[in-house]
Amino acid sequence: MRFSRKLAIAVVLVLVFSVGALLMVQAQAQNKPAQFLQIQVTTVKATAVNDYEDFLKKLNAARDKTAGAPAVLMYGVNLGGPAFTYYALTTFEKFADREKFPNGRAMLTKVYGEAEANRLLKNEFDAITQRRTEIFAYQADQSTNPKPNEPAAQFLTLQRNELIPEMNGQYGNLMMTSSAGCSWMLCFAQTGTTSWQQSCWACMKSACTGS
Repeated sequence: MRFSRKLAIAVVLVLVFSVGALLMVQAQAQNKPAQFLQIQVTTVKATAVNDYEDFLKKLNAARDKTAGAPAVLMYGVNLGGPAFTYYALTTFEKFADREKFPNGRAMLTKVYGEAEANRLLKNEFDAITQRRTEIFAYQADQSTNPKPNEPAAQFLTLQRNELIPEMNGQYGNLMMTSSAGCSWMLCFAQTGTTSWQQSCWACMKSACTGS
């Protein structure tokens, strides 16, 4: 009973921090998702959306003209999450590859000149209210049907799970033994009321093991 209560607490935290479901990645030569996925999350002022999107268009044009620039998938929050928020997704195989990515200012300066690059960067900085960058490592043994997506899908659902440290092992075991896309979100959907905390572990056990 004590273990079940602790696991229920972990489930609560996982659901509270969820923001969707799958991480998009580009197709790789070895036909597997990239080893690392970098996500840059940027929230901008409502009054500065046009300026920020103009900056992104100019930056993307500069990327296209710069050797070694990585492909970047950009998604804007469409449902849930804070408004005026953009997710930039970049994949890479090794950190040594990431270190070789061209600098944004350098790309803009080379293509548009220093004065225009400074103007664009000022518009970007003035537009942003919050930004963070996170890097995720691919977990092969915890993935369901991990197939690269090419071309990129129109919509992306992203799920972020933050666990109580002592629950990492149990969560990893559940993910490795799950089938047919079993997930915490399934557990929540099946209970769906204020009593879901008490029944969530039983729901997860049934969904993942059939018992």
